[in-house]
Amino acid sequence: MNPKKPKEIPSKIWKHFFEVDKVKSVVSIYSCSPVFKINYNDTDYVLKQTRSPIQDGQSIIKWAQSLNSYISIVTASNFGVKNPIEYEEDVWVIYPFISGVKYTATHLQIKQAGELLGKIHASNFYNHKLPKFSFPDEVNYDSFLEDYENIKISLKKNQLKLSDQLDKQLLKSFHQFESLVKKLSLLANNKSVQWVNCTWDYKANNLIYHRNKQPTLIDPDNGGHIPRIFDLALCVLLFHNECSSAPSQLFSKQQWQIFFNAYKKQITLSDIEISLWFDALEFMFLDEAIWLLGNDDDGWKNKHQGQFLFRLLNEFLNLKDITFDY
Repeated sequence: MNPKKPKEIPSKIWKHFFEVDKVKSVVSIYSCSPVFKINYNDTDYVLKQTRSPIQDGQSIIKWAQSLNSYISIVTASNFGVKNPIEYEEDVWVIYPFISGVKYTATHLQIKQAGELLGKIHASNFYNHKLPKFSFPDEVNYDSFLEDYENIKISLKKNQLKLSDQLDKQLLKSFHQFESLVKKLSLLANNKSVQWVNCTWDYKANNLIYHRNKQPTLIDPDNGGHIPRIFDLALCVLLFHNECSSAPSQLFSKQQWQIFFNAYKKQITLSDIEISLWFDALEFMFLDEAIWLLGNDDDGWKNKHQGQFLFRLLNEFLNLKDITFDY
């Protein structure tokens, strides 16, 4: 008996990719969005959404195909049908399922991850126009407060407390965020600040490790064009996010140095990029991490992810400790 189509997958998408009698199994592999491992014709695939509209999804697929000549990265399967395909406001894509070994934060795995990010940032496949990062036109302070209130609710549910020092520093930074945005938006256009095509979501959960070769990057579907110093800052904050086999905390100082030393062998940061480092960290924390902390309800309920989120929150007081030698 063939498995039923999951309700999250539109019938049009299901029929476009599959002959129903050849589908052997369907398993949801990600709780936050529709991502399915599907055994079809005795081969495992992953069906998921990529960026919309279709032009952005197609650009990411083509960029990944170009990048595949330089690093190991998953590329859209050749199914003999249009891939990706748009349905209503969503764009669906099917990839081969990549198997491997779990990330456990060994020094070798961390070194390989740093090297791979450096290679992505050093690549020059810019003929594919990925969605470009942009600073907010205006800062919505109420949005910060809404996320912050959600964070406090999650802390209370988990019998965790926010220190007075952290509370004061976060509120101060929320008020100063507009000034930070203005400063960075001016400097980001300096010719010494390099913009790169990248996954904009580089973390352990999106790397498949292998015993005798370099890891494979999966899930390029959040890809965009962004200052590389921002992408690096986001990586150091969220590399262990949503990874049950990783430590439930950010990189240790030793781990970060291993990662960065491997990264810097591939690229050379400019003096301006180096000077922007702490501002980039604070910006990415307030722009990306605060949203995650305020909206990951399921994560707060999970013991491992909840520990990571709590430690991430408290790391805001220690951003100045995330340094590198150059």
